[in-house]
Amino acid sequence: MSELSNTAKRLLAVLFLVIALAFVSTSIAIYNRAFTSSDSVTLMADEMAYALPNDADVKARGVLVGRVAGVEPAGDKVQVNLEFDPAFAERLPANISGRLLPKTLFGERYVDLGFPDDPQGTLEPGTTIHQDTRGNAVELGRVLDGLLPVLEAVPPEKLAGTLGALNQALSGKGDELGASLVEIGRVFDGISEEMPALESGLRDLSTFSQTYSEALPDLIHALDALRTTGNTVVERRTDIADGLRRVSESSEVLTGFLATNRDDLIALAADSRQSLEYLAEYSPALPCTVEQFMTALDRSDDILGVGTANPGIRVTIEVINPKGRYLPNQDEPRFFDARGARCYEPAQPPYYFGNAPGGAIADGSYQPPTRNPGPQFMPTLPNPLLEDGPVPGLRTRGSVPPAPGRAVPERANDPFPSTVTAGRPAGELAMAYAGSPLEADTVRTVYGVATDRDADEIPAWVGGLGAPALRGTEVSFR
Repeated sequence: MSELSNTAKRLLAVLFLVIALAFVSTSIAIYNRAFTSSDSVTLMADEMAYALPNDADVKARGVLVGRVAGVEPAGDKVQVNLEFDPAFAERLPANISGRLLPKTLFGERYVDLGFPDDPQGTLEPGTTIHQDTRGNAVELGRVLDGLLPVLEAVPPEKLAGTLGALNQALSGKGDELGASLVEIGRVFDGISEEMPALESGLRDLSTFSQTYSEALPDLIHALDALRTTGNTVVERRTDIADGLRRVSESSEVLTGFLATNRDDLIALAADSRQSLEYLAEYSPALPCTVEQFMTALDRSDDILGVGTANPGIRVTIEVINPKGRYLPNQDEPRFFDARGARCYEPAQPPYYFGNAPGGAIADGSYQPPTRNPGPQFMPTLPNPLLEDGPVPGLRTRGSVPPAPGRAVPERANDPFPSTVTAGRPAGELAMAYAGSPLEADTVRTVYGVATDRDADEIPAWVGGLGAPALRGTEVSFR
């Protein structure tokens, strides 16, 4: 066998190199899918798509159907270029969506295609699909993104120990955990039922907070004013202490005065009671009396002639019906009138006020007839002491009066028999006698003798009013 020439050897070496380069190039081209046809589809996702590497897997229901050709920004979104195997692309619906999930807890991401509930059409080249936003797809990805740095920071041996402890703690507790979760579900169901009431309470709380927010400046101002008051009290504490000491001294003086004059004050209250009762009986006429005074005050300028050339009061008095001369045993003053409180309406021009509205006053004198007597029926105003019951009878000095607004039936004070007066000091008997019905009857007897009349004809109020005036005086009959 003849040896090859040098030229042939060189040609064989070149051929070997060409075959080797062709093999490597073909391998690279096959790896880069230069001889594989694909359909380009665009996926619009959020910023998590930047974590996708080139040639990342694209799966549908766990089957590899394509790859990620590249990632590039597109405004506020991220554009992910996908390359699909045509054999799989024609089986995918046009309204498919994608999720960005990690292969493992620490693995790289891939695109998981999710099928819709109502698939429509077929995925065509150049179609744009969108990231799946249903349920917790996006939130799950963000949670895993946030969990990854935490897990990377935790040492693996500690993480393994923690997971082992959790495994031992939860082992065999499935039924209990399930029952607990069911109970928690019931609690949340109850909370859901009370949610309208809770919302109403929160709205009311908002209104309440708003009210206090509006009132807060006034509250701050009041507290600031209180601070000023407190500072003033601190500055004047010496004067305040001196004032309190003087009040204490005045209280001691007042206590001594009351102790010394106790009997006189009690006697004054007892003596004033009957007079106050008469004033109370006629008190309903006070409003109309004040009203008449106010009317007269408003007309005072006209009455006095203010602003006129001749100011002053001019009165024309005409004696129309004279009563004649005084007749003994006929015209002596005797007040028999017992009418109560009344309000008389003022006369309206051109009429004059009546001479005897409601009837002539029973003063014991002769009443001549008149042409202008006025209205004969004048209603008597209700007696405040009779609104809730009968007027309480006279009390002995020092007794407790009835509560206001309540009718306390009483028995008139009896005269003091010997069994009562025996052995009692004179001062106590005098105090018990003053203001009693016995004293009033005695005064009426005195007035009856003085006027030559029977004591029963003397009104009871005369005895009550005259008793304080005659008390302590000596009366003799001739």
